[in-house]
Amino acid sequence: MTLVKQFILFFESIFKSSDPEVQRKIKIKNIEDQLKESSSNLYKSHQLQPTFGQALFILYQHTQLLHKLLSKLSDSSDTSTKEKVYLTLIQTGYNDGDFSQSNLLDYAEKKKRMQNAKNISVETEYQRKNLENHLKVLTTAPFHKIQVTLNNFDIFLNVCNFNFINCIHLFDSSYNITSQTQPNFSPTDVEEAETVLQDLYYVIKNLSIDASLARALIASIAILNNGHLDKKTKNNIITHIKTISEIFNQILTVDCIKNLVRISKNDPTYEPEAMISQNDYISKYRDKLKRIFKDESRRISSELQDEKLNVSIKKLFGDQVFFHLNGYNQKMNLYLQERTTTTFLWVTPLEIIKNFLIIYLPESVFSLLNDIVLEGFFLNPTNKSIFSSLIYSCNVFPEKLKSFEDSFDSKGEYSTELIQGYVQDSQRDSEFEKTLQTLIDKINLTAKDLVQTISQNLALLYKKMDNIFADSKKTTPEEIENIKVLFQSSRNHENADFLEKSMPKWQMFIDIMKNYAIINNELKDINE
Repeated sequence: MTLVKQFILFFESIFKSSDPEVQRKIKIKNIEDQLKESSSNLYKSHQLQPTFGQALFILYQHTQLLHKLLSKLSDSSDTSTKEKVYLTLIQTGYNDGDFSQSNLLDYAEKKKRMQNAKNISVETEYQRKNLENHLKVLTTAPFHKIQVTLNNFDIFLNVCNFNFINCIHLFDSSYNITSQTQPNFSPTDVEEAETVLQDLYYVIKNLSIDASLARALIASIAILNNGHLDKKTKNNIITHIKTISEIFNQILTVDCIKNLVRISKNDPTYEPEAMISQNDYISKYRDKLKRIFKDESRRISSELQDEKLNVSIKKLFGDQVFFHLNGYNQKMNLYLQERTTTTFLWVTPLEIIKNFLIIYLPESVFSLLNDIVLEGFFLNPTNKSIFSSLIYSCNVFPEKLKSFEDSFDSKGEYSTELIQGYVQDSQRDSEFEKTLQTLIDKINLTAKDLVQTISQNLALLYKKMDNIFADSKKTTPEEIENIKVLFQSSRNHENADFLEKSMPKWQMFIDIMKNYAIINNELKDINE
């Protein structure tokens, strides 16, 4: 401020002290005086001094080295690395007792306990309570401190990513980062640096460089290097952190940057925007634990059910070739389980149905059933209506199952390429986990509906045909007057004989499917 302007301001402060404009000028003058009195010599005559540029250059050197070590945490195309590192940092909050309890959340341990449990309900409740206790630990003080540190870590990453070169170019526009020489710093008008000053304030306002942050940085870099961190690298990291801390605490302080912004805007009350990290990593971790527990519990239940019925399934099909589903099969299930917490829950029952339809309900048997509908002389019209509706429903089951399998083809609604794409995306960005989970839930629901509908109707068909076969043995049939003729005709004889001899297999099938579906053997008109 020139001497003339100082005199003008002095007289205005005496004679126009109540004028808002005069008050504003006085406050700006006071801010400038504070900066001039600073031992750092950052500001003079409305200009940022070379000292300011030198401080920025030191920050650039030390943050750039840390940026290289932490670059994987800032890669927006692969957020999974950062999530894995933060997960490891979160787990440092557990004590030894918590860790021993956390082993009970392990999938293999949970399944083993379920296999050995005398009472499944009691064991299920025990595992649920264990999860609740584990989640309560996450509300304690150590995890609150970790949450604060992780948010602080987010801010520090932004400082390391900050474009200090743009700032340096204000003081030396010709400086090249590939140059081996130091920049030649010259003063620059504070107004020209306004945007840069606001950007810098934005990233440092809520930064707190403390011991917790330093430990988190060192641990993270070690994790990114597969747990290896030599003493020299560790000491260098500590040096970088200390230097950055000294610059921000002693030279380019938050108040200093804010005052410079106020001068550049000629507004002594201006409040620049500041970055606030509000990511609730502990809550996200808690939600993830709950989701994993739920998914794994369903998977364990499904697998134990399949294992329990394995002998019965082998007995049902014997040495027959066992056909697997397209897309919805154990191969794809293994792919999901190795990479995510999602799983196909209804593979086994659907594959049982597929093979049962192929072996015990082929087209030749459907031909027999359709002949009964078309040519049978039902003595009770209601019974004919029930039977015809039942056969109509069963006729479409092979096509429905094929349609479900076709949906996993390349252009299908549930194409395996789509699923694999979501899996790969979820490994880079956890937000895709929700998309994948929604898709798998939808697929499982479709599979469940198929299992329920087909099982129920085949159980009804079994009961109806069992009654019809019994009726055909009577001297005078009571349900279908000409059933003997239909069964003994050259067209239907072999099919009727095959179906009747298969009835014990139908009963085995229904007994197995009762473990997967709610089966009501009560016959009624399904058109009602």
